[in-house]
Amino acid sequence: MSTPQPVVARPDGSTPPSTWIDRLIQRALAVSVTAIVTAICLLVLLFMLADRHTTGGEIDGVIVAGLGVLTGILSLAFLGGTGRSRGALGILVVLWLAVAIGGLSGYHDHSLAVTAASADLRARPSFAPLLFSVLGLIGGAALLVRRR
Repeated sequence: MSTPQPVVARPDGSTPPSTWIDRLIQRALAVSVTAIVTAICLLVLLFMLADRHTTGGEIDGVIVAGLGVLTGILSLAFLGGTGRSRGALGILVVLWLAVAIGGLSGYHDHSLAVTAASADLRARPSFAPLLFSVLGLIGGAALLVRRR
């Protein structure tokens, strides 16, 4: 009868998945989370375009949503491949952070008072752009968790 071997830690302190099933589950989870985040960004983009969110500074929201969709598609391609390039991973994480920062910028813009000089006089939900901050952080985290 053999004794179970202890899991050896990697140099970075993390432990490798013990079986190919664990690696497969970890990859499927990262792909699923990234696909959901990408789909939400696409839905928000379509909603913004349908709601004519394209006048003046409002176009920034459309750009951030489009960046989220593009980054999600690139992330899915990265996860579908070997996913071993550190440079590509770094670029994708920076893009997800740009989406998150775009959400914070939108929050700032939405929290400003609507004046007669505003391009759009409709009420702006202050916390709505923070959705992009959450999506950007989740998208970046899915890539980093998959990398381990």
